[in-house]
Amino acid sequence: MSMDRLKTPFAYNKHGKVVKAQEAVKNQVYYCPCCDIKMVVKEGTKYRKHFSHPISGTCTSEGILHRLAKNLLLKAIEEDIKLKTECDICRKSFWKNLPQGTFTKAQEEVRVDPYTCDIVFYSGNEPALAVEIKNTHGIGKKKAKELSLNWIEVNASSVIENNTMLNPIQAKLDKSVCYDCKNNQEDPNTKKRISSLLSALSCYSKV
Repeated sequence: MSMDRLKTPFAYNKHGKVVKAQEAVKNQVYYCPCCDIKMVVKEGTKYRKHFSHPISGTCTSEGILHRLAKNLLLKAIEEDIKLKTECDICRKSFWKNLPQGTFTKAQEEVRVDPYTCDIVFYSGNEPALAVEIKNTHGIGKKKAKELSLNWIEVNASSVIENNTMLNPIQAKLDKSVCYDCKNNQEDPNTKKRISSLLSALSCYSKV
């Protein structure tokens, strides 16, 4: 595809904020998340409003979305994060709160085992959670099986939409107990299961 036809639904404004093409204003300045080149707002009767990359650019549509999702995840640890996971007691999905400070830093392109992960969140100096970003290609079966670190895979588009609400496509995480089950310990069997589960969690149980 020639670069004069490259279309993307997102760009940065002059303040470094993510802007959707539908909310962009013509004649204002916007930039590519990958190469920082100026993006042009275009709209017509035959295509949706979008940012068009100049011919001189070297980016791809997939690369722009992947880069933008990475940038947003690197900033996510500066805020409270919610991670969707499954309760090991009731088997229901719930949003787990990960307050600001749960992760001390985030790095991209980190080597874990024999693999490179898109983003790794750290607790102190220890890797705590790997995040793989899916755009056109997801995490491979071999990598998913062999990664020793807790990991999640998220859609690039969902991260761009909200970088602090992480809803994994798939994941490998420590066992969790939802807030309803933690608060409902009247049944002795449930209480026993929760107590046993919580004591069996790894020393890092925030994820």
